[in-house]
Amino acid sequence: MVQWRARLLKVTAIQENEAAAEQLRKQEHALNVKQWRADRKKLASSSTAPDSPPSLLARLFNFWPFAPAPPAPPKSP
Repeated sequence: MVQWRARLLKVTAIQENEAAAEQLRKQEHALNVKQWRADRKKLASSSTAPDSPPSLLARLFNFWPFAPAPPAPPKSP
């Protein structure tokens, strides 16, 4: 009877440990997802800045014959 109780306690401890590890893994993943989304949002906002180089799509459409000519950059004296 004592062996059965010790084994039950050991199994319970293992299950609790696995549950805690799983919860920690989920929290860590949630933090990573938040960071990835923030980085992606920051990258998207910085790529739309006017002083950034033209994107691949913009460069591709510059070769399109029917596209309007891009405005010339102002020349500083």
